[in-house]
Amino acid sequence: SEYLGGDFECFEGEWRFDAQESATHVTFHLRIDPGMRIPGRIAKLLNDAVMGQSVRDLKARVLDLSDERR
Repeated sequence: SEYLGGDFECFEGEWRFDAQESATHVTFHLRIDPGMRIPGRIAKLLNDAVMGQSVRDLKARVLDLSDERR
């Protein structure tokens, strides 16, 4: 995924996949530090946008892989 241009102090995420009986539990941890103080509402909007796009990207990749295996 591509997000905002510019320099961030920190922009990192980590996926964790835990296989279960009939499904896979996915956890995503995200840390964004834009290097300056921003209001909580804007931080939440930024976090929600990045998290949402990350989940959409994962879903698209999973669907692509499942199509390739058919």
